[in-house]
Amino acid sequence: MSEHGKALMQRWFAVVADGTFREAAPEIWHPKFDYRVDPDYSGVDGMVAWAEFVTSAFPDQRHSIVTQVGEGDWVCTLFEVTATQRGEFLGVPASGNKIMIPVLSLARVQDGKFIEEWELFDGEELRRQMTKEG
Repeated sequence: MSEHGKALMQRWFAVVADGTFREAAPEIWHPKFDYRVDPDYSGVDGMVAWAEFVTSAFPDQRHSIVTQVGEGDWVCTLFEVTATQRGEFLGVPASGNKIMIPVLSLARVQDGKFIEEWELFDGEELRRQMTKEG
């Protein structure tokens, strides 16, 4: 199962990058998916809304996997997000700044789809990169 979880996360990153996340989301996210970062983005529709929200601010975002570890139903992924801020994000207006932020994801698979996910990242560092001048 852990190999399947790794492949699901890799697929999600690919479909966000190529813009086909709306079509692919039901194959990746369980209908009862619980996004532990922000419950407003839970479920399949929630993850589509999250991807739309993030891609509106960072349309060129790319996810580079640093490492993945899986055990049983769980997969842990350390990845880096690189992007250019082209729209408002978390109250910060579009800056044109390039960002790079590491993210740690811990996700559980049930019935072949992600049922829950936790993510950790340095929000203050992201804000600093979005607001830096020059």
